[in-house]
Amino acid sequence: MVPLADAPRRVKVFVAVTASILILLVVLLWQDSDDATPVWVTKNKPGPSSPSAPADHHASVPSTSSTPSKDSKTSAAGSSKDTHSNPNPASPGVKAKDPLHDIGNSTLGFERIFAIGFSNRMDKRDAVTVGASIAGLDLEWMEGVRAADIPEKGYPEGWDTNIRNENEIGCWRAHMNAIQRIVQEKRSSAMIVEDDVDWEAHFRGLSRHFATGARALQGSAEETRSPYGDDWDLLWTGGCAMRTIKPTFYVTYNETTVRPVEHRKDIWWPKISEEPEYEGARFVFDGAVGDCTPSYALSYQGARKILTYISMGTTTNTIDIALARLCAGKLDVPFRCLGAYPTIFSSFWRAGSGMRDSELRDGDPAWHPATSAVAYSTMINAGRLINGSTTALAQWPEMNPQEIPLDYEPPSGEIVTVDELPEEDRTEDDFP
Repeated sequence: MVPLADAPRRVKVFVAVTASILILLVVLLWQDSDDATPVWVTKNKPGPSSPSAPADHHASVPSTSSTPSKDSKTSAAGSSKDTHSNPNPASPGVKAKDPLHDIGNSTLGFERIFAIGFSNRMDKRDAVTVGASIAGLDLEWMEGVRAADIPEKGYPEGWDTNIRNENEIGCWRAHMNAIQRIVQEKRSSAMIVEDDVDWEAHFRGLSRHFATGARALQGSAEETRSPYGDDWDLLWTGGCAMRTIKPTFYVTYNETTVRPVEHRKDIWWPKISEEPEYEGARFVFDGAVGDCTPSYALSYQGARKILTYISMGTTTNTIDIALARLCAGKLDVPFRCLGAYPTIFSSFWRAGSGMRDSELRDGDPAWHPATSAVAYSTMINAGRLINGSTTALAQWPEMNPQEIPLDYEPPSGEIVTVDELPEEDRTEDDFP
């Protein structure tokens, strides 16, 4: 029996031991939990300058999984390790020597990749799911939106149903939902793709080239939170059109994997790319203005600006044109857009009737072969890639080389400033 005089001391010891055990359990549970924030990203905390801003603007602390670097590259097919579940992340605050290191992770250096599509288009989800598995990418699906699910009161101010079809408002809302999620969850950055997306089979090397050019144009420091630099709102990684409105750009001359002019499926493209000295060149543009949204990336701040000036404002435009107007300075809002040209991502149309190519409008019912707007299509090469091939074939005979390794990376480029852009590039009047 414990003497009465010793009871208080024993109680104190019991409380101290119990508290220590509880603290240890909390620490262990936190380490083992499947947090919504990737292991390579510092936890979001409100910053002093903006109560709702993430502490880290972009993905920062890389995982220790094997990823491509300038000195040791890993093929896209072999870089599918899930960095979300990496049990040995780098210590908080530790930076990789290579600022482009995070491009090798399962979200291409962004915090998330959101894929928009209708769950009843299983065919499209099948294709994108296979492509993502080949590429080692993790996608988070977000359901598409039908016009019938949007009350007219929820339409953006100025939306004219006489000139816009009902599928366009559904597309607009689906993208706004993804953008809203970036802000709501305080994601430092995210890529948004659509369910007909395709990408170059050597996309990681091209993304490193894009990031290198983007960083050079931003004058980025050696260490940044994002591999793409920290001073951007939107990155045009894909699309059906591209233009630059600034005379300074990053260029790699005679890049052999650039698709030839006769196979450009763009609505428009930078006319400067047609000048003799830039034939076969790969560009990174500052002041980029794109169109179509098979793939693009937003920073947290960029997402907030879109919700503020497009969703809360007045617009008569589809989502892609609304973004183009922001990038072109039509809304008099500071909004920095950078773009890769030729684009790294684009759209894919599988073999079959054109009627099923798009949810926005019906296409030609005639049969067409599988086709894509990128030269070394992941989707067209899917059959060989899932069987272990480490090379991809070009879809056009004019391409040279006809076969490239998945870990191909373009040579470094240089910053060029021209005295004057071609008139078609500097004319903004055709933006509605």
